[in-house]
Amino acid sequence: MQRLNLVAISCVAILGSAVSCSTAIAQTMKFVARPPYELLRANMGDDRWEIYASGEIDADAGKRLEALMEQKIIIDGSVLYFDSPGANVTGGMELGRTIRKHHLTTDIARKSESHDESKPASCVSGCALAFLGGEYRSVMQGSVYGVDRFFSNKRVPNESGRARVLSATVAAYIKEMGVATELYTMAVRAGEEESITFSEPDLLRLGVINDGTQKTVWTLESLDSGLYLKGQRQTVNGINKFLIGCPSAKRPFLSATFDAGPHADEIMRMSADSLVIDGQFIPIESYRTRKESRNGWVIAAYTLDSTLLAVIQKAKTVGLALQTVRDPRFDARFLNLPMSEGTAELPQFLSVCTRLSAR
Repeated sequence: MQRLNLVAISCVAILGSAVSCSTAIAQTMKFVARPPYELLRANMGDDRWEIYASGEIDADAGKRLEALMEQKIIIDGSVLYFDSPGANVTGGMELGRTIRKHHLTTDIARKSESHDESKPASCVSGCALAFLGGEYRSVMQGSVYGVDRFFSNKRVPNESGRARVLSATVAAYIKEMGVATELYTMAVRAGEEESITFSEPDLLRLGVINDGTQKTVWTLESLDSGLYLKGQRQTVNGINKFLIGCPSAKRPFLSATFDAGPHADEIMRMSADSLVIDGQFIPIESYRTRKESRNGWVIAAYTLDSTLLAVIQKAKTVGLALQTVRDPRFDARFLNLPMSEGTAELPQFLSVCTRLSAR
Protein backbone atom coordinates (compact mmCIF):
# COMPACT_ATOMS: atom_id res chain seq x y z
CA MET A 1 0.00 0.00 0.00
CA GLN A 2 1.34 3.43 -0.92
CA ARG A 3 1.53 6.18 1.66
CA LEU A 4 0.68 9.87 1.63
CA ASN A 5 3.37 12.36 0.70
CA LEU A 6 1.33 15.17 2.27
CA VAL A 7 -1.42 14.87 4.83
CA ALA A 8 -3.82 17.78 5.28
CA ILE A 9 -4.66 18.83 8.82
CA SER A 10 -7.88 20.70 8.24
CA CYS A 11 -10.21 20.15 11.18
CA VAL A 12 -11.52 22.67 13.74
CA ALA A 13 -12.21 21.15 17.16
CA ILE A 14 -14.63 22.94 19.49
CA LEU A 15 -14.45 22.64 23.27
CA GLY A 16 -17.39 21.03 24.99
CA SER A 17 -19.01 17.66 25.38
CA ALA A 18 -19.63 17.34 21.63
CA VAL A 19 -16.59 18.36 19.64
CA SER A 20 -17.07 18.48 15.89
CA CYS A 21 -15.09 19.24 12.77
CA SER A 22 -18.02 19.51 10.40
CA THR A 23 -21.19 21.54 10.09
CA ALA A 24 -22.86 18.53 8.47
CA ILE A 25 -24.51 16.05 10.80
CA ALA A 26 -23.11 12.57 10.25
CA GLN A 27 -24.34 9.31 11.66
CA THR A 28 -23.07 8.07 15.00
CA MET A 29 -20.02 5.87 14.55
CA LYS A 30 -20.80 2.35 13.44
CA PHE A 31 -18.47 -0.64 13.41
CA VAL A 32 -18.70 -3.36 10.78
CA ALA A 33 -16.50 -6.44 11.11
CA ARG A 34 -15.38 -8.83 8.41
CA PRO A 35 -13.74 -12.16 9.25
CA PRO A 36 -10.30 -13.14 7.93
CA TYR A 37 -9.93 -14.08 4.27
CA GLU A 38 -9.96 -17.85 4.06
CA LEU A 39 -7.14 -17.77 1.49
CA LEU A 40 -4.88 -15.70 3.76
CA ARG A 41 -5.78 -17.81 6.75
CA ALA A 42 -4.98 -21.04 4.92
CA ASN A 43 -1.79 -19.91 3.16
CA MET A 44 -0.32 -17.38 5.56
CA GLY A 45 -1.90 -18.14 8.92
CA ASP A 46 -3.40 -14.63 9.01
CA ASP A 47 -6.36 -14.70 11.41
CA ARG A 48 -6.81 -10.94 11.65
CA TRP A 49 -10.28 -9.45 11.20
CA GLU A 50 -11.02 -6.19 9.42
CA ILE A 51 -13.13 -3.64 11.28
CA TYR A 52 -14.59 -0.59 9.49
CA ALA A 53 -15.44 2.44 11.63
CA SER A 54 -17.52 5.19 10.03
CA GLY A 55 -19.55 8.15 11.26
CA GLU A 56 -19.15 10.62 14.11
CA ILE A 57 -17.42 9.46 17.29
CA ASP A 58 -19.58 9.69 20.41
CA ALA A 59 -18.81 9.06 24.07
CA ASP A 60 -19.77 5.37 23.86
CA ALA A 61 -17.87 4.43 20.67
CA GLY A 62 -15.18 2.61 22.63
CA LYS A 63 -17.77 0.54 24.49
CA ARG A 64 -19.45 -0.48 21.24
CA LEU A 65 -16.12 -1.57 19.75
CA GLU A 66 -15.39 -3.60 22.88
CA ALA A 67 -18.81 -5.28 22.67
CA LEU A 68 -18.35 -6.07 18.97
CA MET A 69 -14.98 -7.71 19.54
CA GLU A 70 -16.40 -9.81 22.33
CA GLN A 71 -19.50 -10.80 20.36
CA LYS A 72 -17.60 -11.75 17.18
CA ILE A 73 -14.60 -13.18 19.07
CA ILE A 74 -12.29 -10.87 17.11
CA ILE A 75 -8.65 -11.53 17.91
CA ASP A 76 -6.29 -8.87 19.24
CA GLY A 77 -4.01 -7.41 16.57
CA SER A 78 -6.77 -7.10 13.97
CA VAL A 79 -7.02 -4.07 11.64
CA LEU A 80 -9.38 -1.10 12.10
CA TYR A 81 -10.07 1.28 9.17
CA PHE A 82 -11.35 4.79 9.93
CA ASP A 83 -13.63 7.02 7.85
CA SER A 84 -14.89 9.67 10.25
CA PRO A 85 -15.35 13.44 10.69
CA GLY A 86 -14.41 12.95 14.33
CA ALA A 87 -16.77 14.83 16.70
CA ASN A 88 -16.34 13.93 20.39
CA VAL A 89 -12.71 14.48 21.45
CA THR A 90 -13.09 12.73 24.81
CA GLY A 91 -14.86 9.85 23.10
CA GLY A 92 -12.02 9.71 20.56
CA MET A 93 -9.44 9.29 23.31
CA GLU A 94 -11.50 6.58 25.02
CA LEU A 95 -11.89 4.77 21.70
CA GLY A 96 -8.13 5.07 21.18
CA ARG A 97 -7.47 3.42 24.53
CA THR A 98 -9.80 0.55 23.62
CA ILE A 99 -7.90 0.15 20.34
CA ARG A 100 -4.56 0.09 22.17
CA LYS A 101 -5.90 -2.41 24.75
CA HIS A 102 -6.54 -4.87 21.92
CA HIS A 103 -3.28 -4.08 20.03
CA LEU A 104 -5.21 -3.15 16.87
CA THR A 105 -3.59 -1.73 13.75
CA THR A 106 -5.22 1.48 12.45
CA ASP A 107 -5.48 2.85 8.92
CA ILE A 108 -7.53 5.51 7.16
CA ALA A 109 -9.38 3.92 4.27
CA ARG A 110 -12.70 2.56 3.06
CA LYS A 111 -13.02 -0.92 1.63
CA SER A 112 -15.25 -1.83 -1.27
CA GLU A 113 -17.88 -4.50 -0.82
CA SER A 114 -15.83 -6.86 -2.97
CA HIS A 115 -12.86 -6.77 -0.55
CA ASP A 116 -10.58 -6.12 -3.51
CA GLU A 117 -10.27 -2.34 -3.44
CA SER A 118 -9.36 0.27 -0.85
CA LYS A 119 -10.64 3.82 -1.17
CA PRO A 120 -9.35 7.04 0.42
CA ALA A 121 -11.12 8.27 3.53
CA SER A 122 -10.77 10.94 6.19
CA CYS A 123 -10.10 10.90 9.92
CA VAL A 124 -10.21 14.26 11.71
CA SER A 125 -10.63 15.80 15.18
CA GLY A 126 -11.66 13.10 17.67
CA CYS A 127 -10.97 10.46 15.03
CA ALA A 128 -7.39 11.73 14.71
CA LEU A 129 -6.94 11.03 18.42
CA ALA A 130 -8.63 7.62 18.21
CA PHE A 131 -6.35 6.74 15.27
CA LEU A 132 -3.29 7.17 17.51
CA GLY A 133 -4.50 4.24 19.62
CA GLY A 134 -3.34 1.84 16.91
CA GLU A 135 -0.25 -0.08 17.88
CA TYR A 136 0.73 0.14 14.21
CA ARG A 137 -0.55 3.06 12.13
CA SER A 138 -0.63 3.81 8.39
CA VAL A 139 -2.45 6.28 6.12
CA MET A 140 -3.60 5.21 2.68
CA GLN A 141 -2.59 7.38 -0.25
CA GLY A 142 -5.25 10.02 -0.84
CA SER A 143 -6.70 9.79 2.67
CA VAL A 144 -6.74 12.76 5.06
CA TYR A 145 -5.59 12.82 8.68
CA GLY A 146 -6.77 16.01 10.38
CA VAL A 147 -6.37 17.91 13.62
CA ASP A 148 -6.36 21.61 14.41
CA ARG A 149 -6.32 24.17 17.19
CA PHE A 150 -8.78 23.58 20.01
CA PHE A 151 -10.97 26.61 20.75
CA SER A 152 -14.49 27.43 21.82
CA ASN A 153 -16.97 28.83 19.32
CA LYS A 154 -19.06 30.44 22.03
CA ARG A 155 -18.59 32.05 25.40
CA VAL A 156 -19.47 29.77 28.29
CA PRO A 157 -18.84 30.00 32.05
CA ASN A 158 -15.40 28.77 33.09
CA GLU A 159 -14.47 28.39 29.42
CA SER A 160 -10.76 29.03 29.99
CA GLY A 161 -10.64 26.47 32.80
CA ARG A 162 -12.24 23.79 30.66
CA ALA A 163 -9.92 24.67 27.80
CA ARG A 164 -6.85 24.20 30.00
CA VAL A 165 -8.13 20.87 31.32
CA LEU A 166 -8.95 19.55 27.85
CA SER A 167 -5.64 20.83 26.45
CA ALA A 168 -3.67 19.07 29.19
CA THR A 169 -5.73 15.89 28.73
CA VAL A 170 -5.15 15.79 24.97
CA ALA A 171 -1.41 16.48 25.32
CA ALA A 172 -1.10 13.71 27.94
CA TYR A 173 -3.03 11.29 25.73
CA ILE A 174 -0.79 11.96 22.72
CA LYS A 175 2.26 11.24 24.88
CA GLU A 176 0.58 8.12 26.29
CA MET A 177 0.14 6.80 22.76
CA GLY A 178 3.87 7.20 22.07
CA VAL A 179 3.47 10.15 19.71
CA ALA A 180 5.54 13.33 19.97
CA THR A 181 3.64 16.09 21.81
CA GLU A 182 5.05 18.44 19.18
CA LEU A 183 2.01 17.38 17.15
CA TYR A 184 -0.24 19.06 19.72
CA THR A 185 2.04 22.07 20.12
CA MET A 186 1.99 22.76 16.39
CA ALA A 187 -1.81 22.49 16.31
CA VAL A 188 -2.20 24.91 19.23
CA ARG A 189 -0.08 27.52 17.41
CA ALA A 190 -2.41 27.46 14.42
CA GLY A 191 -5.11 30.09 14.02
CA GLU A 192 -8.80 29.30 14.41
CA GLU A 193 -9.30 28.93 10.67
CA GLU A 194 -5.76 27.80 9.81
CA SER A 195 -5.03 24.31 8.57
CA ILE A 196 -1.60 22.70 8.74
CA THR A 197 -0.02 20.14 6.43
CA PHE A 198 2.82 17.75 7.18
CA SER A 199 5.02 15.71 4.86
CA GLU A 200 5.08 11.97 5.32
CA PRO A 201 8.62 12.14 6.83
CA ASP A 202 7.25 14.58 9.43
CA LEU A 203 4.40 12.22 10.28
CA LEU A 204 6.93 9.44 10.72
CA ARG A 205 9.18 11.70 12.81
CA LEU A 206 6.29 12.71 15.05
CA GLY A 207 5.18 9.10 15.35
CA VAL A 208 1.68 9.70 13.93
CA ILE A 209 2.37 6.83 11.53
CA ASN A 210 4.88 4.04 12.04
CA ASP A 211 4.10 1.81 9.04
CA GLY A 212 4.10 -1.45 10.97
CA THR A 213 7.14 -1.01 13.21
CA GLN A 214 7.79 0.19 16.73
CA LYS A 215 10.88 1.98 17.99
CA THR A 216 14.13 0.03 17.90
CA VAL A 217 15.75 -0.42 21.31
CA TRP A 218 19.52 -0.89 21.39
CA THR A 219 21.25 -2.33 24.44
CA LEU A 220 24.91 -3.04 25.22
CA GLU A 221 25.40 -6.20 27.26
CA SER A 222 28.52 -7.51 28.92
CA LEU A 223 28.76 -11.22 29.60
CA ASP A 224 31.61 -13.44 30.75
CA SER A 225 32.13 -14.51 27.15
CA GLY A 226 32.35 -10.97 25.76
CA LEU A 227 30.37 -7.89 24.68
CA TYR A 228 27.10 -7.80 22.73
CA LEU A 229 25.23 -4.96 21.04
CA LYS A 230 21.58 -5.89 20.46
CA GLY A 231 18.91 -4.04 18.52
CA GLN A 232 15.33 -5.20 18.96
CA ARG A 233 11.96 -3.98 17.78
CA GLN A 234 8.39 -5.20 17.58
CA THR A 235 6.71 -5.17 14.17
CA VAL A 236 3.26 -6.06 12.89
CA ASN A 237 4.82 -9.35 11.69
CA GLY A 238 6.60 -10.15 14.96
CA ILE A 239 9.89 -9.37 16.71
CA ASN A 240 13.13 -8.48 14.92
CA LYS A 241 16.47 -8.95 16.68
CA PHE A 242 19.88 -7.89 15.36
CA LEU A 243 22.90 -8.77 17.49
CA ILE A 244 26.61 -8.07 17.04
CA GLY A 245 28.72 -10.19 19.34
CA CYS A 246 32.35 -9.82 20.33
CA PRO A 247 33.19 -12.94 22.33
CA SER A 248 36.57 -12.82 24.02
CA ALA A 249 37.84 -16.10 22.59
CA LYS A 250 36.21 -16.11 19.14
CA ARG A 251 35.78 -14.00 16.03
CA PRO A 252 33.08 -11.26 16.11
CA PHE A 253 29.76 -12.32 14.65
CA LEU A 254 26.40 -11.05 13.51
CA SER A 255 23.14 -12.81 14.39
CA ALA A 256 19.67 -11.92 13.10
CA THR A 257 16.37 -13.37 14.34
CA PHE A 258 12.90 -12.64 13.00
CA ASP A 259 9.43 -14.11 13.01
CA ALA A 260 8.81 -15.58 9.56
CA GLY A 261 5.58 -17.37 10.45
CA PRO A 262 4.32 -19.68 7.68
CA HIS A 263 7.07 -18.47 5.32
CA ALA A 264 9.91 -19.97 7.35
CA ASP A 265 10.42 -23.03 5.12
CA GLU A 266 10.46 -20.86 1.99
CA ILE A 267 13.00 -18.49 3.54
CA MET A 268 15.21 -21.38 4.56
CA ARG A 269 15.55 -22.31 0.87
CA MET A 270 16.80 -18.82 -0.07
CA SER A 271 20.55 -18.72 -0.70
CA ALA A 272 21.35 -15.04 -1.42
CA ASP A 273 22.17 -13.32 1.90
CA SER A 274 22.91 -9.60 2.05
CA LEU A 275 23.93 -7.20 4.76
CA VAL A 276 21.88 -4.08 3.97
CA ILE A 277 23.68 -0.86 4.92
CA ASP A 278 21.77 2.35 4.18
CA GLY A 279 19.92 0.56 1.39
CA GLN A 280 23.07 -0.94 -0.17
CA PHE A 281 23.23 -4.74 -0.49
CA ILE A 282 26.52 -6.39 0.55
CA PRO A 283 26.79 -10.17 -0.17
CA ILE A 284 27.53 -12.13 3.02
CA GLU A 285 26.44 -15.73 2.35
CA SER A 286 30.10 -16.75 2.34
CA TYR A 287 30.29 -15.53 5.96
CA ARG A 288 27.29 -17.58 7.06
CA THR A 289 27.87 -20.00 9.95
CA ARG A 290 24.29 -20.85 10.83
CA LYS A 291 20.79 -20.72 9.44
CA GLU A 292 17.86 -22.51 11.03
CA SER A 293 14.13 -22.37 11.63
CA ARG A 294 12.48 -22.88 14.99
CA ASN A 295 8.68 -22.78 15.29
CA GLY A 296 8.37 -20.11 12.61
CA TRP A 297 11.45 -18.16 13.72
CA VAL A 298 14.41 -17.85 11.36
CA ILE A 299 17.86 -17.44 12.91
CA ALA A 300 20.90 -16.60 10.77
CA ALA A 301 24.49 -15.98 11.94
CA TYR A 302 27.62 -14.73 10.17
CA THR A 303 31.25 -14.06 11.07
CA LEU A 304 32.41 -10.44 10.83
CA ASP A 305 35.77 -9.16 9.67
CA SER A 306 37.25 -5.67 10.10
CA THR A 307 35.87 -4.52 6.72
CA LEU A 308 32.27 -5.38 7.58
CA LEU A 309 32.65 -3.88 11.04
CA ALA A 310 33.92 -0.61 9.53
CA VAL A 311 30.88 -0.48 7.22
CA ILE A 312 28.49 -1.10 10.11
CA GLN A 313 30.12 1.64 12.18
CA LYS A 314 29.20 4.28 9.58
CA ALA A 315 25.67 2.98 8.98
CA LYS A 316 22.48 4.96 9.55
CA THR A 317 20.37 1.83 9.02
CA VAL A 318 21.46 -1.78 9.15
CA GLY A 319 19.57 -4.88 8.13
CA LEU A 320 19.56 -8.32 6.58
CA ALA A 321 18.01 -9.43 3.27
CA LEU A 322 17.41 -13.06 2.38
CA GLN A 323 16.47 -13.69 -1.24
CA THR A 324 16.38 -16.47 -3.80
CA VAL A 325 18.33 -14.25 -6.20
CA ARG A 326 20.02 -11.07 -5.00
CA ASP A 327 18.16 -8.12 -6.49
CA PRO A 328 17.89 -4.77 -4.68
CA ARG A 329 14.81 -3.91 -6.74
CA PHE A 330 12.81 -6.33 -4.61
CA ASP A 331 12.29 -5.42 -0.97
CA ALA A 332 13.11 -8.68 0.77
CA ARG A 333 14.62 -7.12 3.87
CA PHE A 334 13.46 -8.96 6.94
CA LEU A 335 15.43 -6.55 9.13
CA ASN A 336 16.12 -2.86 8.55
CA LEU A 337 16.89 -1.13 11.84
CA PRO A 338 17.92 2.49 12.49
CA MET A 339 21.27 2.77 14.24
CA SER A 340 20.59 6.17 15.81
CA GLU A 341 19.71 4.78 19.23
CA GLY A 342 22.73 2.50 19.25
CA THR A 343 25.40 4.98 18.18
CA ALA A 344 26.39 6.14 21.68
CA GLU A 345 27.99 2.83 22.56
CA LEU A 346 28.92 1.87 19.02
CA PRO A 347 32.42 3.40 18.57
CA GLN A 348 33.91 1.89 21.72
CA PHE A 349 32.12 -1.40 21.17
CA LEU A 350 33.28 -1.73 17.55
CA SER A 351 36.84 -0.77 18.44
CA VAL A 352 36.91 -3.84 20.71
CA CYS A 353 35.36 -5.95 17.96
CA THR A 354 37.86 -4.70 15.38
CA ARG A 355 40.81 -5.70 17.57
CA LEU A 356 39.32 -9.15 18.03
CA SER A 357 38.63 -9.58 14.30
CA ALA A 358 42.26 -8.82 13.51
CA ARG A 359 43.53 -11.77 15.57
